[in-house]
Amino acid sequence: MNGGNGPREAAELRRGKSATITKGQYAGQEAEADQTIPKSVCPELQNQVMNLELTPASLNRAKSDKITDRARVFARELYDTGLLSEEGLRAMEQRGNVPQGRKP
Repeated sequence: MNGGNGPREAAELRRGKSATITKGQYAGQEAEADQTIPKSVCPELQNQVMNLELTPASLNRAKSDKITDRARVFARELYDTGLLSEEGLRAMEQRGNVPQGRKP
C-alpha cells in the first residue's frame, strides 16, 4: 500500500485521500478501513480500533457483514484476553464455528 512513502503521497493523505494499494492484484485500489468483526454481529466492537483492518475497496464491498475465518479466530482471541464479552462470543458462534479456547 502507498501510505505516504513520498512527499506527494503524504500530501494526499493530509488532504484526506485514502492510501492506494501499489502492488499485487489490487494495485490502484484505495484501501478502506473495515471492521474485522461486523458491528451487526458484535456492536460492542464497533468503535474499537483493534477491530479495524485495511482492505482493498472491492474486497470491503464484497464482504459486507460476512464472517470470515479470520474474524472467527480474532473473536476467540479477543474473548480469551477479556476484550470481548461472552455475549459477543456467543453472537459469533451463532454465525459459525469459532475455534475452541478457554471456557466462557
